[in-house]
Amino acid sequence: MPMKALFEPPERPEKGLTHSFIIGLRANPLGGHYDVADSGETTSLRIRVSQRAKKFYMSARWRKGATSATSRLLGEFWEGDDAPLPCFLTLAGARQKTREWEKLRRAGTDPRTANASEVTPPSPDDISSGEKDGITTSFAALAEEYLKSDGFQGKRSRQKSEGRILYYLLDPKRNPWMNRPASNISDTEIAQLVVAINQHSSSQARQVLQDIKQMYKYGTSARRPKPLRLTSNPTAGLKSKDLELKNVERQVILTDDEIVAYWRASETLGYPYGPFFQLLLVLMQRRGDIANARWNEIDWRNRVIKIPGDRFKSGVMHLVPLPDLAVKIINALPTDSGDYLLTTTLTSPIAGFSDATARLKAAMTVELARMNEERGMHGTVVLTKFRLHDIRRVGRTGLSALHVPKEVAELVIGHGKKGLDRIYNLYEYLPEMRDALQKWAEHIETLVGLSPSSSGSQSEILPDFRVNISSMRDRYSICANRDA
Repeated sequence: MPMKALFEPPERPEKGLTHSFIIGLRANPLGGHYDVADSGETTSLRIRVSQRAKKFYMSARWRKGATSATSRLLGEFWEGDDAPLPCFLTLAGARQKTREWEKLRRAGTDPRTANASEVTPPSPDDISSGEKDGITTSFAALAEEYLKSDGFQGKRSRQKSEGRILYYLLDPKRNPWMNRPASNISDTEIAQLVVAINQHSSSQARQVLQDIKQMYKYGTSARRPKPLRLTSNPTAGLKSKDLELKNVERQVILTDDEIVAYWRASETLGYPYGPFFQLLLVLMQRRGDIANARWNEIDWRNRVIKIPGDRFKSGVMHLVPLPDLAVKIINALPTDSGDYLLTTTLTSPIAGFSDATARLKAAMTVELARMNEERGMHGTVVLTKFRLHDIRRVGRTGLSALHVPKEVAELVIGHGKKGLDRIYNLYEYLPEMRDALQKWAEHIETLVGLSPSSSGSQSEILPDFRVNISSMRDRYSICANRDA
């Protein structure tokens, strides 16, 4: 009797893809990816499920005379209502884009060059003499090849990099030379594009320059076949400092009053964002490390969360001791939330941080105004303009104020050992990290007026977040059961 396959990809839904169907798709535990096609007038639309993401592709014969269909990336699946960047698409957006591309394809126009009137057309001189047999690689083609490469797919910051590349470099409205041969683009043209981005965001400009450098490094490497290998790298002499791309270090922290307002505001948000913001403050970890935390990553015996290396910035497992306050927060979470501590769908971790942070800041402003009124102070409340990543700085600064040794404080927030310590000092400092986080948690409790976590009942310390997930899903208008 033949052995039954361990994993069978789902078949095409009879009535086509739906939002809830896509959310429920699971990666193949054996590795690789699989596609599920849409139906109706967008049968060429595919949702591709890999180990890292769910992406929309369109499969078609793009050139006249092509004997087989090939797939082109439309964008990454977005679970919410409004995608934040063009590189993300809802199901409705993917279908609309598929229809537009199909019209262009039938008219004999490549969708990637649909705005050709806005793009500088290549001249005969654009063809590099170093490209043999008449084979030319446009910058757009090089970028798409780079996005599919193993080296790029293995990057932890792959999703953010892909979003920048699609937005800044693969849009002819922003990049006038995207369809020209990559080997014939000058360093001046690249510099002009980066400097233009710098007028709006210096951080984005630096990162885009780095993206372009990585593309050309890939294009000139021996991994590419000789006929396609680029013979020159116009980014070799481009440096951020020469383009005046300044790296401005952020110095934002919250005052004690704002920490109190932050905590009280988080209590008003309820599950899942309330405890999410609280855990960010108590544990000082990166946003994604808390948002993606799973129940099976908690070692209750040793009271630590184990953040796996494939999700942690340094690529190695990071152990986060749980102070008493963090244990109370986690124990108050719903018990029927699936694999994730914090979820709105039961099948994926929380997202929508921009909206949740905006609600948090609005509630903080109200709380600060109330605190001022109690003190007899009047006037407009001005909340510090902070990002979620700044909460790590709040905690790290607090550890210094509590006289926690620098090496321990740095390990708490996930900064690895440096210099010879990285090689010779293999001690993990877990007891010291636990003591540091406990001191910080007790400092928070003192600020916000909570009873010490080591005494008192849970109801005296924290609101109970153990709500029914289905009612929570309705409360936050999550579209887990909504068709496109």
